[in-house]
Amino acid sequence: MTITSTEAAHSTLGASSAHRWLRCKASVKLLASLPPQPSSPAAREGSTAHALAEYCLRKGLYDAADAFDAVPGAVADMVPGVNTYLGAVYDVMQRFPDAELYVETRFALKVAPGMFGTCDAIIWVPSVRMLFVFDLKYGVGTPVDVTGDTFVIGDKTFAVPGNEQLMYYALGAVTAMPDFKPKSIRLVVVQPRGGGEPVKSLDVSRYDLYEFSNLLAAAIEADGGYNPGPRQCKWCAKAQCPKLASDAQAAAVDDFGKQASPGAMSPQELGDRLRLAERVEMWAKAVRELASNEAKAGRMPGGYHYVVGREGNRDWKVGVTEKHLKAAVGPAWALTETKLRSPTQLEKDIGKADFAEACASLIIRAPASPVLAPVDDKRPAWLGKAAEGF
Repeated sequence: MTITSTEAAHSTLGASSAHRWLRCKASVKLLASLPPQPSSPAAREGSTAHALAEYCLRKGLYDAADAFDAVPGAVADMVPGVNTYLGAVYDVMQRFPDAELYVETRFALKVAPGMFGTCDAIIWVPSVRMLFVFDLKYGVGTPVDVTGDTFVIGDKTFAVPGNEQLMYYALGAVTAMPDFKPKSIRLVVVQPRGGGEPVKSLDVSRYDLYEFSNLLAAAIEADGGYNPGPRQCKWCAKAQCPKLASDAQAAAVDDFGKQASPGAMSPQELGDRLRLAERVEMWAKAVRELASNEAKAGRMPGGYHYVVGREGNRDWKVGVTEKHLKAAVGPAWALTETKLRSPTQLEKDIGKADFAEACASLIIRAPASPVLAPVDDKRPAWLGKAAEGF
């Protein structure tokens, strides 16, 4: 078994962003024009989990519990997910005595300058001429598929069988390592917290990689206008996207006012409007998030200020039991079958006035927080501490 490693880096036309720029080349120029954004807590958590996994592979450790104290920021909660990834990698290493493991290795492509990516782990097995390409996805809530998609670039259609990020890594490995002449290539996505199968794999061929390189070349040479869509827009700067903004404005001015009766629309027209509505909603949500972040950073959007928002949901104070509610409102109102009634349920049953008199001392509620609103909003202006804490 051989283990090697190289320094990680990122590219504007790299593997990890291929899902975006292959579908919307204009996004590259858009993001380059914007100031760098701070990484999110989820991104920092993912980076730390990757560092923990890398440390374990370098040290030959099978249990991340033996390593998280050595990796800054790593916590015990990361151990199960990282161990799932380690198990998938070590399973291959144990099955093939001549397996060569490459950890966090950067591969450059010859398609265009600046095209490179850093793969979490690659295993080359000379005896069976098989290449394994691993990608650890530590995120929660968005399952990542190992299968690919169909791309249309100009008048050409490319059917990509595998996940474009892993196809990129596999192509880079075969290009950079001339001794790698695999008969088969296995792409492996390990997503222990994604909610589906934690380990997914797909076999592709060298011909598939050749076709993928043709797709990359076509995408680089294409004019590259904006092409909004769910996958490419998900992690992009949606609020600053001129195409999404123009779509939203066109919808507001023209499209949604043309038909007075939805029943008069054809199924195709209704479907087109539904897709447009999804774009508008995606753009509007991103604009609100950007405005909120800017306001928290002290850059208040013009014509806006903070007002007092709603208080949090009510709940019973810690320690409130059936005994307390029976004493306050009587035994008939305290329970819903086998559990305490919620404050909302109880208020509805006995009335607001009686509820307020009997239960005020038993209630806990999160205080109101600031809400961004136009300066002519009638709600009281927020006079509390700065909004950074919210």
